[in-house]
Amino acid sequence: MQQYTEQLEEQIKKQAGQHALPADEVTVKADAKGVIHKIELHLETEETSKVTKEQLRQFKNQLCSQYKLQKEQVEIWI
Repeated sequence: MQQYTEQLEEQIKKQAGQHALPADEVTVKADAKGVIHKIELHLETEETSKVTKEQLRQFKNQLCSQYKLQKEQVEIWI
């Protein structure tokens, strides 16, 4: 299971980069069946001045639809 969540974390980090969001750390919390309960994304602080609220909103919405999560299950920290 740890390998599964690590792969997801790397995938989400790459996706964030494609959206011009500089992800410093990604944490995926899933149960033993692989059901994702929470995604936490920490952005690199020195790059966040270039990030707009709209970019954050769009990426959060993408993660929610892609992984079938509610908005409160995805947190983006700056």
